[in-house]
Amino acid sequence: MEILHCIAEGLVKADLVSLCLVSQRFRYALLLRIYQQIEFQWEHDERAQSDAVQLSLVLLFRTVLSCPDLCLYVKSFKCYGTRPKLNWNDYDARQKYIPPPMSPPIWPSSTASIQFPNSDQHAEAITIVDSLPLGSTEEAQRWREDFVRGELELIIALLLLRLPKLESLHIGHDFFRTAFVDLALQCKADNGDAQSLRSICISADFRPRSARGYHNFTCFLPLVAIHSLESASLSLPAISMGHMAATPPSYLTSLHLQCSSLSETVLGLLLAQTPFLEDLRYDRFVEAREMPDDKPSRFLISHLSASLSHVRSSLRHLFVAYGSFSDDGDYTMLEWVDLADQVLEPLLSFDKLETVHAPYMLIFGWDGNPNKFRRINSILPPNVRSLTLNSDLTEFWSCEWEPEDLGYALELSVSFFANHRINGITSSVVVVEDCYVSHALNKAKGLFEAAGIQFELERRIRNVHD
Repeated sequence: MEILHCIAEGLVKADLVSLCLVSQRFRYALLLRIYQQIEFQWEHDERAQSDAVQLSLVLLFRTVLSCPDLCLYVKSFKCYGTRPKLNWNDYDARQKYIPPPMSPPIWPSSTASIQFPNSDQHAEAITIVDSLPLGSTEEAQRWREDFVRGELELIIALLLLRLPKLESLHIGHDFFRTAFVDLALQCKADNGDAQSLRSICISADFRPRSARGYHNFTCFLPLVAIHSLESASLSLPAISMGHMAATPPSYLTSLHLQCSSLSETVLGLLLAQTPFLEDLRYDRFVEAREMPDDKPSRFLISHLSASLSHVRSSLRHLFVAYGSFSDDGDYTMLEWVDLADQVLEPLLSFDKLETVHAPYMLIFGWDGNPNKFRRINSILPPNVRSLTLNSDLTEFWSCEWEPEDLGYALELSVSFFANHRINGITSSVVVVEDCYVSHALNKAKGLFEAAGIQFELERRIRNVHD
C-alpha cells in the first residue's frame, strides 16, 4: 500500500480516477490523494454546454453526501473562473451521467443532477439548509428553493459545512454574489468546525452594480469569526462595519484588503486585534465618476497612522495603493506627490518594517532640490531594505502632455533620482510603459540600472486613437 501511495504522488487526478476503477483496494488507497485538493476553474465558452461545465460541483456535493468520510480528506477548496449558466430542465439527459454512490467525481468536468438517488440523501441536504440561522420561515423556504434550482453559492456553502478539515479556501468573485458562503463560514466558526482554516481568499467584482447586474455580499465575517486564520485576502467593493462585534483573529500574519468604503475606524478595529500581523496590503479605490480634482489628497498614509500604529511592532511588509475603477472595470492608479511627507514619515517608528511599496509621481515628485532626497534618507524606518515606487505614465495623457515633452521630463526625473538614490537599501521603480515614450523609458532603464536601482516596465500599450 505504501508503494501505491508513492506512485500516486506523481499522477494527475485523471490518472488517479482511472486507478480507482481497478479495484476497491486501489480506490480506498487513493481517495486521500484525490480529495485532498478540490479545484474548480471555469472558462467562458459560448459553445460549451452549461450542464457539462457546471455540474461537476453538484456531483461533488452528491458524492460527499453519499460518502461522509471523504470530507475528512479535503484540505484545499478553490472555485473560480467565469460563472456558468444554470440549466436544470433536461432531467433525463442528466440522470444517465450520475455514477454509483461510491464513485469519486469525474475530472475535470462532468454532468450530474441535483436530484438524489434516494429520499434519505435529499432529506439530509434539506436538513443542512434548515440548520442555517436564516431568521424567518419565508427566508428558509427561499433557500430551499434555491437549493432545488442548484444555486451555485448555496451548493458551495453546503459543501463548506461538510468539510471539517479544510485549511485553504479560495472563492472567486463570480461565486460570491450572495450571503450563502459567508453564512456557512459563520456557522462553521460557531460550531467549532473552522479551527483548521489557515488561509482564505475571497474576491468580488469591482464593476459598478449597474454593470455587473448583482450585489456582492460583503462583510468581515471570515476575519471576525475564524480565529485560526494566518492569511486572509478580501477584495470587496464595500465592507460592512455591522459585523465587527466579535473579536478578530489574533494570529493573522498576512492581510490583503481591497475595498472602497472601509473607514479608518473599521480598519483600526481590525488591526487592533492582529498583534502578529507582518504583511499588510491595503488597496483603496473609488469609482472614477466620484474622483475629486485633488486626487492624491483623498487618501494619504498619514491619514491611516492611527490604524497602522496597532501593528507598529510587528509589521514587516507594507503595500499601499489608491486608485479608481471605471464603469468597464479598468483600474487607474493614483500617486502621491510628496514621497517623504505623505508616505515615509508616518512609518518612521516602525522598527521592523523591511519593505515599502507605494505609488509615486515620478515626474512631478521632485522640484530639482536635492534636499528632498536627503530628507528621504533621514526619515526612512531603520530596517527598510526595499523601497518600490510605482508610476503610471498613462495618467499624464489627461494633462495633454506631448510625447516629446513627457519623454524629456521622464529622462530628467530618472536621471535626478538615480544620481540622488536612497542609500543603504535596494530601491526599485515599476513604470507602466506607454507606446509613445518607449524610447525614453529604455533610456531611463539604463540610468536606473547604472545607479544600482532595479527598474521594471509593465507593458500597457495605449491605442493611438485614444
